[in-house]
Amino acid sequence: MKGVVATHFKEYVGTKLGPTIWPGVMKATKLASDVFPPSADIPDEAVVNVVVAAANTAGKPVEDVLHEFGIFEMTKLFDVYAHLIVQKSAKDFLLTAHDKIRLAVNKDFQGGGDEASCPFLKKRIPPLLEVKETSVPNRLQLFYRSPRKMCAFNVGIIEAVGAHYKNKIGITHKSCMNKGDAVCEYDLVIMPA
Repeated sequence: MKGVVATHFKEYVGTKLGPTIWPGVMKATKLASDVFPPSADIPDEAVVNVVVAAANTAGKPVEDVLHEFGIFEMTKLFDVYAHLIVQKSAKDFLLTAHDKIRLAVNKDFQGGGDEASCPFLKKRIPPLLEVKETSVPNRLQLFYRSPRKMCAFNVGIIEAVGAHYKNKIGITHKSCMNKGDAVCEYDLVIMPA
């Protein structure tokens, strides 16, 4: 996870779970600092620890926190990167935006110089996220694989994309890494506004 997303998670915790939750997360995870350089790569284990601590401190299931954060994060990214979002439909966005948003985030936050101060720096492979068209109009297949297994985060993102474009997106989770499958596969049906 990029440091900018970790900063957004901290903001999500404060605004959606309550202002008293983040200090509990800091204590539970023994974080020395909650300042994340935007382009820093935060190791998977640190991400999982912070998410679990937030859920436990708030008394919510981890899946609910991930789902809510997916909605929060995508809504925030639509605001921050509105100038880069040229897709006119939820379908086009889902088919193309992942690579463009990732490229923009990396470009905007390269080499600020403060990365060396982050205790979480570590090289890692980004998650697999692939969206394919099907022969059925307004139907897509999405494939996701990551050691973090944050499936509920993806569902929140997909719902936020639908809301942004004023579409409801039906989501069927056909296979799931959290149930032992090698990859999560989703069938998406984009319903007209």
